[in-house]
Amino acid sequence: DISSIEMDNVKKATMIFDENGTLALVGIKFSGDRFDSLYKSLSEQYALQSDEALGGDKFVEFSAGNSKIRLMKPQGFDTSLVYGATWLWNRVENKAQQEDAKKKTEEPQL
Repeated sequence: DISSIEMDNVKKATMIFDENGTLALVGIKFSGDRFDSLYKSLSEQYALQSDEALGGDKFVEFSAGNSKIRLMKPQGFDTSLVYGATWLWNRVENKAQQEDAKKKTEEPQL
């Protein structure tokens, strides 16, 4: 139920569907700092998995069933919320790890 989340500050919204037409990911960029209000709403409904703050940047991850929710607020930038299926998050993370490993093997050795 997203009725408790005010949608008037939405700058951009993205939806990704899988090959079966099932919604796999929703990304929303809010103008300004909506981190604290969204954090409060999400923490009442979902299990907190990680909570990081570094140099003014804020990042949290929640989970619920087969979904992960990431809420991000880099210092000086807008707030972003991404809600996606766990299988999609895992696929993205595996691809990023493969690319990192490939870059390391391609870097010239001193």
